[in-house]
Amino acid sequence: MKESTLFANSNPGTLTIPLAKLAEDVNPLVRMRVAANPNTPAKVLVKLAGDENFWVRWNVVKNPNVSSNILAERAEDELDYWVRCTIARNTSASPLTLIKLAADKVCWVRCEVAQNPSTQRVILAQLAKDDNLWVRNAVARNRNTPADVLALLAKDENPWVRNAVARNHNTPSFILAELAKDTKQCA
Repeated sequence: MKESTLFANSNPGTLTIPLAKLAEDVNPLVRMRVAANPNTPAKVLVKLAGDENFWVRWNVVKNPNVSSNILAERAEDELDYWVRCTIARNTSASPLTLIKLAADKVCWVRCEVAQNPSTQRVILAQLAKDDNLWVRNAVARNRNTPADVLALLAKDENPWVRNAVARNHNTPSFILAELAKDTKQCA
């Protein structure tokens, strides 16, 4: 395939070869561009979601038009944590998918769930008790974290977590007043 055709098809407004045909190309770079293209039909994204190539699957879950069903399936089957991180960050991920990823063994996946503005408050409350300080820090930075969870995190043993609570614009003033007394707060 000519490079000019490949790049022309990466432009959402230009389709010189049908994307469904390009999705079958032997070159993974071509399939990767099809997976990333916002004009790629849903049924083609479904097929590419199971591609053997990591970069193709990663671009599928990054696609702005990817369905929550594909995200749920990839969260269930995906061995590569980068793809699971991308799913956890996607605001189109269903609450059930985010619940599953909130229990992921890789802390960076749980961090992405904690930062996702679509994550339900009950999941944020669960992640606020995570053993990993970076997960708790991500919960403290999420603007949707409820005040009672921010109050819990304001008493966290780690100063980085307490600092994130102090920097959250939705932290109530009474919690900020308590944090102002903290002599072990990070700068």
